[in-house]
Amino acid sequence: MGVRERRAVIVGGGIAGLASGAALLRQGWAVTVLEQAGPVTEVGAGISITANGLSALATLGLDAATRNAGHRLRMAGTMDQSGTWLMRIPRSSSGKVPQEV
Repeated sequence: MGVRERRAVIVGGGIAGLASGAALLRQGWAVTVLEQAGPVTEVGAGISITANGLSALATLGLDAATRNAGHRLRMAGTMDQSGTWLMRIPRSSSGKVPQEV
C-alpha cells in the first residue's frame, strides 16, 4: 500500500492561516488556504513584528522575506484617533530601545 498524501484545508488567509499553511507545507502537506476576501492589496495599514515574531517567522523560513519587505522603525508608539501621541518609544541608530539611566 502506498504512502497517503497528507492534505489540509485552512479557512482564513490572515496571518494565522498563512503561517499555518507555511508550517504545514514545510512538513510536506498539500495545503489549500481559503479566504472569502478578494485579492490582497495595500490598504494603508501595517503591522509591527517584534523580535519574538521574527523568531517564529525564522522557524517557518520567512524571516528574510519579511525583513526584505519591511523596514526598521525609528520610533514606535501609540496615537489617539486625532493623531496625538499617547506614548512614543524612540529607537537608537542600532535599532535598540535606548536604556533609561
